[in-house]
Amino acid sequence: MGLMRMLGNMITPEQLVESVAGRNLCMAYVQEFGKDDETSAADEFRRFLSGVSLIEGASDQGRASFGWDESGKPLSGNELVMAVESSLVDQGVNFANLPGAVARKLDEFDLDAMPTGAAGRDLLRAALTRAVDELHLWGQPLDAEERIAASAPVRAALVRVAAHILASKGAAGWDRPHDSARQMVVYFPGRNETPAPKRKWWQKKSETPAQELRARPCDAAAITQILADDAAENAEAEARDSEFRRTHPDREYSGNWWSVPPFALTRSTRPTDLGTPSFLHYEEDSFGDEQALSWCVKPHNLNIYEVAAAGDWADLCAKYPRTMTSQTWYMWAENTGRTGEWVIPAWELMARDYDGIHLTTSAYLEMTGAAVPVPHLGNAGQWASTLAGWSPDITYYFAPISVDEDSRQEWHRDEDGQWQPGAGR
Repeated sequence: MGLMRMLGNMITPEQLVESVAGRNLCMAYVQEFGKDDETSAADEFRRFLSGVSLIEGASDQGRASFGWDESGKPLSGNELVMAVESSLVDQGVNFANLPGAVARKLDEFDLDAMPTGAAGRDLLRAALTRAVDELHLWGQPLDAEERIAASAPVRAALVRVAAHILASKGAAGWDRPHDSARQMVVYFPGRNETPAPKRKWWQKKSETPAQELRARPCDAAAITQILADDAAENAEAEARDSEFRRTHPDREYSGNWWSVPPFALTRSTRPTDLGTPSFLHYEEDSFGDEQALSWCVKPHNLNIYEVAAAGDWADLCAKYPRTMTSQTWYMWAENTGRTGEWVIPAWELMARDYDGIHLTTSAYLEMTGAAVPVPHLGNAGQWASTLAGWSPDITYYFAPISVDEDSRQEWHRDEDGQWQPGAGR
């Protein structure tokens, strides 16, 4: 564990394709390339994958059931499925081996045509944004495209894509440790993260109270209370859900699914090459916020635990174990394919020894949606953990930090969905 152990610890292509997040990234990388060019190879692959996924997921609840044929005629339901099947037959697809057909398309894809330089970084940022945002580790099984990506032939084909990604300049910083001089905190005015300002005595009822939005990192007393409340709530939930699991062993169940520290704690990420806080781009299953504020964190000298690889996370779980089996047994089995005992770090215990925890982008992609063995806890193979609800390159703090109030920056999404400085419309 620690800084010296993690330096240079970049994920390998084989590791990247073993997690849901890593495979999502590889698939998004190919599909985001030339996405606005209907004649591009990427668009051809995107349409092919959409058709194969529709057939693969034809029996899924909530599957896509609306589209168009080649002439632009709208189709839905069985009519759409039949049209897609006919198109795939014309392409010589073997319906008994849909993953094999996708793997062959990936093998044929010309990765040398991918852009480099600034355009390459833009492409990789868009792919990572899509991969993180489309994750749904809160109880749903893998969707059709994710099941196809998880198949052996497609995983094998994605190794080549993963190697191309990891060799690009855009991935160069994915293994960097926490940098206290380059951290930004984000606040979303559209969320109920802080109480609304009270109306002043002189304001009329029809007037909106003035918004005094400032960065408010947690103080020591608040942090202690947040961690204590989180521990108590988890203990209560584990006991409650254990009884439900005992009396309903075959029922689908959705309880706490995340493995992050309490959301009420202060968290930060470094800026992207665009100057935007990376958290604006990389948030699992995001809320689709249109407005945000950010502040720069003042440099600090804190003892931050570095999670740079699966071993760092497993060591943390073994040293400060918090049992999560009864809350997560169904959901995490759906996403990882593993059944058994589950554990995450007990944050209130970890906070006695560390001032925070930082997750590198590389480690995020290695573990999110994958079962991580915890060998130094219990019997061999008894315990495992996973990442759910995290973000790439994020730091959570168990100690007070301060921000530069003068660095306050407004952000808004433009018409293309990209974050831009300023309040917008």
